[in-house]
Amino acid sequence: MSPIASIPDLYAHAIAIEREAAERYAELAERMRDESNEDLAALFAGMAAVEAGHLAALKQHGPCEIHRRSFEPVWTSLQQDLPF
Repeated sequence: MSPIASIPDLYAHAIAIEREAAERYAELAERMRDESNEDLAALFAGMAAVEAGHLAALKQHGPCEIHRRSFEPVWTSLQQDLPF
């Protein structure tokens, strides 16, 4: 993997990681339900919801003041729903 060369690249990687985390947490929640471990299933389901909620908020509202203007390329990609 090549080094991250710019802030937009960093944001793109961060969003890709967040998308993957949401998917993996949901998979773990399902696995824990299959294993009858409802406490861990609820924990992982909650973590998946937080990750997915953050991505949905970014897509709906765009970056907030906390995000830098360099977020724009990532915002454009989110609007087009392109994979990173």
